[in-house]
Amino acid sequence: MDGQPVFEGQACNVEILALYPIRAEGKAFAIAPYRSGCSGHPDFEGGSLLVTLDAMGKPAKASYWPGKRAGDSWEFSHAKHCIAVERDPRNDRLYCLSYYRSTGEAETWLVRFAVRKGRLVSDNPAFAAGSVATKAGYVDRGINMLQCDKASGQPTYFELSKLAQGPRRRSLRLEVSYADSAVVREACRPDQIWPMKDREGKPLVGFTMVSAANIRRESMIFDTEADLLMRARDSR
Repeated sequence: MDGQPVFEGQACNVEILALYPIRAEGKAFAIAPYRSGCSGHPDFEGGSLLVTLDAMGKPAKASYWPGKRAGDSWEFSHAKHCIAVERDPRNDRLYCLSYYRSTGEAETWLVRFAVRKGRLVSDNPAFAAGSVATKAGYVDRGINMLQCDKASGQPTYFELSKLAQGPRRRSLRLEVSYADSAVVREACRPDQIWPMKDREGKPLVGFTMVSAANIRRESMIFDTEADLLMRARDSR
């Protein structure tokens, strides 16, 4: 197999975590996230196998893509569920719910994978919740944190879960934890912002917390054609 992990001259054992069929350019493939004990930390202890399937649906050949783990990817640490969604009559995209936790901060991202010219590629996350990158809203040691200048009074998403097929073609269903606009505006009032510090004791300016009682959990629909998350009742 192309690119098989090697450590000190020895081929490594590979644990296949799942197998997701996908079409590309009219051909049949499967993406198989794997874990390998001798893959390095920069590759997050694994990656994905891109498996070419023959006319009978059996594996014909495979190539390794270290660090690109479907449902896991470069920056994500726990494989979650993936669903293939038709992009057009000859091509699918694989959408994966990925989870990352580091030093107490937690993120969930909806990531999409595709096969292009025989290569496994991953686009930018289709949707992110609790993004440490934007810091609008994220979970830190179980606390829902809100940075008011990033949130700008808009609904702020903290967590994605329960990925499933959506009610319509090319749609997905997700359970979303979020604070609505009214909660964000109230939490960001000057007299409501709490004096907070980071792990080094430095002040966190413009940050506040959103209590668990004010967090909503709701089933929402993600339109893969428009890259748009919407409430289920608004997607009809």
